[in-house]
Amino acid sequence: MKNILKKISAVGLSTVMAAGMLAGCGAKDEAVKMDGSKIVTTINDEEIPLGVVSFYAKYQQAYLSQMYTAYFGTTNIFDTPANSSSEQTYGEQMRDSVLENVEDMVVISHNAEMYGVYLEDDELKRIEEVAQAYIDENSEEVRAEVGASYDDVVKLLKLQTIQSKMYEPLGEEVDQNVTDEEAKQSTVSYVAIPKDTASTSTTSSAESTESTAASEDASLEKAEKVLAALQSESDPKTADLTTVAQTVDSELTASTGQFSANDTTDTYLDASIVEAVSGLKEGEVVDKVLENEAKTTYYVVRFDKEFDKEATESKKESILSTRKSDHYTEVVEKWRGEAKITRNEEVLKTLVISDTKPVTLVQDPVDSTASAAESAPAAESPASAAESAESASAESKTESAAASNAESEAESGKEAAESK
Repeated sequence: MKNILKKISAVGLSTVMAAGMLAGCGAKDEAVKMDGSKIVTTINDEEIPLGVVSFYAKYQQAYLSQMYTAYFGTTNIFDTPANSSSEQTYGEQMRDSVLENVEDMVVISHNAEMYGVYLEDDELKRIEEVAQAYIDENSEEVRAEVGASYDDVVKLLKLQTIQSKMYEPLGEEVDQNVTDEEAKQSTVSYVAIPKDTASTSTTSSAESTESTAASEDASLEKAEKVLAALQSESDPKTADLTTVAQTVDSELTASTGQFSANDTTDTYLDASIVEAVSGLKEGEVVDKVLENEAKTTYYVVRFDKEFDKEATESKKESILSTRKSDHYTEVVEKWRGEAKITRNEEVLKTLVISDTKPVTLVQDPVDSTASAAESAPAAESPASAAESAESASAESKTESAAASNAESEAESGKEAAESK
């Protein structure tokens, strides 16, 4: 869950605003209405009303609730203690995270002029349209509960759009050159044969142990047959590993993976594989069945390429993406450290993110993400780009980020729930 809170700002307003209407507990009296006009934080001389933060936080709450409901059938997440040693709930952590992100946006906007970043007329027009849509599509009761005015929505959309646009010029400040040596990737192919350790109905632990050992022996025998079949090929270097493996077991398939030549720990491959191919020539097969470090799987491995050009080029993009993201984070942290930030904690406490005050999207955000990307300004945060550097260039700050962020947040939510 902590990772979700770190990434919550990565869900662009293009995504949440596309959903249009909110459904809340319904503000029926003054007690549940929020005064969004109160100043919750001041950055240098710029005052930020609570409505700006609340608007962002409530849509994030609704979005995350929708994801949890879709995956787990429950939204009981925000009142859960963050950890055993903290009195904060996840809802309170999310509230604080959103506030910090808004403060970062303001700090970034204060430095945008020196980078020649400003809002275009068409961006301003679209921001005003989206803000008006919020007013038109949400009931007066819901808007009273959120506490955000038209001006609050406009303010947040402006800040987030500038934040998104600042990523490119800051990224240009880093060294754009990544050498082959720095990014060099080696590739292996392998067939994984899991150990069959399924428990059987036995009357004694001794019998169970014997059964497990017999199952593991069967898995090892299967792996050895695959290795023998590969070695007997006329050209093991070019043989299709899946085809070879399926001569032994029709359910087996081959996989490929890479590791960095200058840092063999930079890989998703098991260490046993990387260690075994050290010193081999391209196309050579490891002459024995390997066992992974967890002792749950056997491997039959072939060293395919010492220098995989395509994988190396992809790694270069990943390294450059990480450089840009790291630099962005460092610069923003520096600016934040130089800024005078004064929070009103009492005002902040009036913003409640709780399971007892549910807020949901009327429309499914997953179904809405495509239209969101086409109709509203994208604003993916660089924090998200840093976390996804291994799989995509952080320069892809386009409006299609809305859809990918939805899927990513859903998967993160699933992992978080499973870890509880």
